[in-house]
Amino acid sequence: MPEVLPWPEVRLGDVCKVVRGSSPRPAGDPRYFGGDFIPWLTVAAITNVSPSQIVITETVGFLTEEGSRHSRHFQPGMVVIANSGWKCGVAKVLGFECCGNDGIAALESLTAADPLFLTYWINSQTERLRSQAAAGNEQPNLNTDRIAGLSLPLPVIAEQQAIAAALSDADGVVAGLERVIAKKRLIKQGAMQDLLTARRRLPGFSGDWEVKKLGELVTIIMGQSPSSTAYNSAGDGLPLIQGNADIKDRKAITRVFTRQVTKMGRAGDYLMTVRAPVGEIATTDMDVCLGRGVCALRTDQRIVYHIMVSKEPEWAKLSKGSTFDSVNGAEIRAFEVFFPADTAERNAVAQVLDDMDAEIQTLEARLAKARAVKEGMMQNLLTGRVRLV
Repeated sequence: MPEVLPWPEVRLGDVCKVVRGSSPRPAGDPRYFGGDFIPWLTVAAITNVSPSQIVITETVGFLTEEGSRHSRHFQPGMVVIANSGWKCGVAKVLGFECCGNDGIAALESLTAADPLFLTYWINSQTERLRSQAAAGNEQPNLNTDRIAGLSLPLPVIAEQQAIAAALSDADGVVAGLERVIAKKRLIKQGAMQDLLTARRRLPGFSGDWEVKKLGELVTIIMGQSPSSTAYNSAGDGLPLIQGNADIKDRKAITRVFTRQVTKMGRAGDYLMTVRAPVGEIATTDMDVCLGRGVCALRTDQRIVYHIMVSKEPEWAKLSKGSTFDSVNGAEIRAFEVFFPADTAERNAVAQVLDDMDAEIQTLEARLAKARAVKEGMMQNLLTGRVRLV
């Protein structure tokens, strides 16, 4: 069996030329911007797409022909990197000709280097690049010299392409699951709009729906913040839920405990934020202390949870406050919802929506696993720890 040699270390600037985009000045000048001559690539076009999408296929803005003369042209297949802002260090491959602004770097004239391999490698270094860019700067910035000076282990081109193909396959799995989840969420949204307004009825149900005040349907426990002297991380007392920072994926999470329990939420309650952002709904599977930024909705009617999730956008109309938005107990009790009179219909509607949530959660678990698999592949394949030879 032939000996597998380690990869040589090279400077990124030795296998390409690192250039920076150029923005016409002044920004927004109609002589340069808002035309239809050539696409205008911004940092957002690179950083606001899924990490599983390596090739950029579109951007929003365009330049005029005159604007293109005051910018730098990028060609399809080039590696582009966000080199400024708090999301710097993200790399993509261009799928179209465009002009790029000065917050973007690009790799030109690649020699003995595969664009996809370099893109994956740069993305494996994003956090390190951001920490370097942020050192001593209010606005993180990766200049072209810093990018060109990056040292990377570089296998022969055939092995680079094999690695890039393997990681592209992993991205395909991730992207496929992301698309399915997005579709399922849209279906769930449509089902909520239909089933929670009686626009569509489940088979076998034809009873009345009524307008009810929320205070008629649930017991509302407004939060009250304990003294900060009672806070601890040793698990002494109850978890303190103060706002959306203590909520993840619609579930209460434990960050801080308090020995002073001012107002208590019970396992099984629904929690609602009452300070900006107002109206976000979560569940809790544990007893908690309710801080002033939340309230508990206590009921045995599961449909209330789904109704309140569907009503989240409406709370902005009720929120108030000069410093931050908030709602009080009276406003919450007076909040009106459409409610089925038939208990069996309530349970049936809630079950349909619960089943949809369960399906989405199963897909999200598969997505998390697929992302973890890809992360492990990057750590192994881009370092030569595992070889595809």
